[in-house]
Amino acid sequence: MIERKNILSYAGFTIGPIVEVLSSAKKTRELWFGSYFFSWYMECLCLELGKNKKIQFIIPYFEKVNADTSKENTEINRIGFFPDRFILSSELEYEEVYESIKKANEENLDYFAGLIKSLATMKGCNNIDSKSIKDILSDYLRTNFLAIPASAIKITESNESLLDASTFAVGEIKALLDSMEENRSFSLGKLTPTCQQCRRLPGIFEKVPYPDATKQNLCPLCLLKLFSQDSLEVRNKLGIPNSGKQGKYPSTAEISAKDIFDRLENNPYFKAYIEKTDEIDFNDKEFLEILKKNELQIKPYHRYMAIVQADGDDLGKAVAEYGTFELSKKLSDFSREIAGKVSEYHGKLVYCGGDDLLAFFPLAYSEKANIQTVIDFAIELSNLYQDKLSDKNITNLPKDKLSDKKFTISVGINIFYFKSPLASALDEARQQLKTAKKMEDKNALALQLTQHAGQQTPLNFKFDSNELSSFNQLLQEALTKGAEFPYGLHHNLSRFVDLLSHIPDPKRLEAFFKNNFDSQFELNDKKNGIVKVFKLMVETLSNEHGNFDEGVKSRRDKIESFLRYLKFIKFIRGEKE
Repeated sequence: MIERKNILSYAGFTIGPIVEVLSSAKKTRELWFGSYFFSWYMECLCLELGKNKKIQFIIPYFEKVNADTSKENTEINRIGFFPDRFILSSELEYEEVYESIKKANEENLDYFAGLIKSLATMKGCNNIDSKSIKDILSDYLRTNFLAIPASAIKITESNESLLDASTFAVGEIKALLDSMEENRSFSLGKLTPTCQQCRRLPGIFEKVPYPDATKQNLCPLCLLKLFSQDSLEVRNKLGIPNSGKQGKYPSTAEISAKDIFDRLENNPYFKAYIEKTDEIDFNDKEFLEILKKNELQIKPYHRYMAIVQADGDDLGKAVAEYGTFELSKKLSDFSREIAGKVSEYHGKLVYCGGDDLLAFFPLAYSEKANIQTVIDFAIELSNLYQDKLSDKNITNLPKDKLSDKKFTISVGINIFYFKSPLASALDEARQQLKTAKKMEDKNALALQLTQHAGQQTPLNFKFDSNELSSFNQLLQEALTKGAEFPYGLHHNLSRFVDLLSHIPDPKRLEAFFKNNFDSQFELNDKKNGIVKVFKLMVETLSNEHGNFDEGVKSRRDKIESFLRYLKFIKFIRGEKE
């Protein structure tokens, strides 16, 4: 690590517009590569600048790793681990650092313009030169950077005691980068038809054959997003074999029904079907025949996919208290470990830049008698984040600062019909994360089911509540038939909202269930679904002291939340209204 006394300058760099680029994605591979492009761009910059031993990255924690792009590492290679900004310190004067970043950025633009040019040539678009491509990239991408002398960072007595000298500088650089991002403008240049994919940039590549057999005018970024895996350079980067569809990014259907496709993985008829199919249709006759011959069927939950977005809570306060460099390293460790967890839960991690995560998941994955849900992953994510960033794992923390304080993460999940517009589904996941962040003390999960017809069912949980684990267990048992749930249960209880909101304690709620369900309610029956519903209802209505809230309105709000839980389970198990 560079000694504080030797630091002569600080610098920062930020890139965008990530949300805008992702919002035009229509297929999973476009959304994934749109995100991966920015991570790859930042990786190239960090690698180039990191060659200078007088430069050290503060954010992100960065060290050269063995660039093993073998087939076995394709899943890891696909993940975007580099965030959209970096902050560094240097023993060089700020003017020299600025010029180094400027030069590396120009070389980056040249590299990606050349990559796109090669891909365009492969697609028969030979009339556009690399300079035209670079001009569009340079004009559209928000690449803002700055360098300032270390003397510009005023160290006062209040921040002199910070655990690492760079912490205060990080706050200053972030504020400057934020202000630069707010002042952005670009021009479209020459009069050219607009890209038919993103409808923002010039569609300089005309009549490019689209996967659905149509032809479109595409801009450089959309051409790269759509056909990235046709590029030999991209396939080498990711460790994907250079022929056939092997290693192609899975479609929404392949993610939502992953347990079905895993069972068919070695089936020769299914392999031949996948090779000639760009997007799988669950109603396709050939596909249904393959399922029938293998005694498989598409269940209601197979038609729904989840997008998970997560973000650490109040990380700025943690940085100020514990120091930037150490936390940056811990976040890097967390990113690498959670990547393995995503695979364990049968998801596809799009990016994980420190405390920021985006991933695709099946709603549920069934294997023999067991089933995992996307909620299982959310709980695992929360637990791992808290463990990795707890005081005991901050190695340079003085003993007098050790405490039971927890670093938490909030999660937003949108569960949507697999054929729904992907950009809208992503936006809804983003909104769910905002909802989780607004809950008291954060540390929350906001989940929404968006049905094919558009009806939405929102569910909110705190990660430290028994309510979440009980709901997830109830969902699992409903899907695996591990418990007996009578049809019409949600409708039956919905009729008694007013009555239930006036029940003041668990004993009287138990009496209500006994009277309403008679012989179906047996507290000692471990497979009794009604009993499990009763116990979840008790947990939903109970406060932190184990008592029901005194106010009727408060109890009514909780009952309506509970009924949404049942409605969610009812829909996912395929029960009709």
